[in-house]
Amino acid sequence: MNVLVVGDKDYERQPVAKVVRQLGHTVVEADDGTVAWDYYSRSHYDVVISDYLMPQMNGLELCRKVRLAPHPNYTYFVIVSSRSESDNLLAGFQSGVDDYLPKPVSEVELQCRLISAERVTLMHRELAQRNSQLLHLSSELKAESRRDALTGVGNRLRFQDDLIRYLDEYRRYKHKYYLGLCDIDNFKKYNDTYGHLEGDKVLKQVAQTLVRHSRASDSCYRFGGEEFLLVFTEQECGGALTACQRLRKAVEDLNIRHDKNTPYQKVTLSIGLAPFQADDAAGVDECLKVADEALYQSKNNGRNQVTEAAPGQTLKTQA
Repeated sequence: MNVLVVGDKDYERQPVAKVVRQLGHTVVEADDGTVAWDYYSRSHYDVVISDYLMPQMNGLELCRKVRLAPHPNYTYFVIVSSRSESDNLLAGFQSGVDDYLPKPVSEVELQCRLISAERVTLMHRELAQRNSQLLHLSSELKAESRRDALTGVGNRLRFQDDLIRYLDEYRRYKHKYYLGLCDIDNFKKYNDTYGHLEGDKVLKQVAQTLVRHSRASDSCYRFGGEEFLLVFTEQECGGALTACQRLRKAVEDLNIRHDKNTPYQKVTLSIGLAPFQADDAAGVDECLKVADEALYQSKNNGRNQVTEAAPGQTLKTQA
């Protein structure tokens, strides 16, 4: 272990340091609490053995500083005090002291304290490592719970998380977003005709295509069933419309046979496009409703097309 031995009296400090070295530990000596704190600030120590009374910074003040230091590994703190100073022991333990050595320091007692220190610091390291592993696992589980298991894109939970950022950036900076609500045309008929396993393959292929043909700054979420939500960031209407047309065509160009999707005879995508103009969750619901109405219009007008909408404006459809 790395041990810091602190004391202003050489004839008391040096014998303690000598025994600690003989026991196989690395030792640094400091002749006052201020010097010891300077050493500790620059390098972590597993154990500090400090005299109680020192002229500039006493052992309890040093212990308080050590306890407040933001270091992941624990430091075992031993205070050295004469029996006449034993009334101060309670204050020492309240300050974070782990153990006490009476003067004159006995080699056997010193060795016992170091054995205890090694056990405690090892236990703290193992606990810190386990906590780190649990935090990592928790982070992985959280990320996994926000990913659609079938397609690998974000799910509704992920959208709700990201929505906090979207709302904040819209309110503070008026960042421009567009929402594209997508639906695979006649998907139920595809499942009924080719089976659900083939339907799952189509969902994966469509999701991958939407991600592959989108900008890195845009996002894709599976919103349920055969429905996906696209969020286009920093886009004017024209750019968002162009992006939707590109994605619609990319899905069509997969040329996945779908005999029940007339007149195209292959898998196609319909999209409803609406501007993101919301200051709160209720406003987002309204924007999604507008996008959904635009999507319905795309379906109603023959599918495999994009319909652009804005609140209070006439729907515009493009095939």
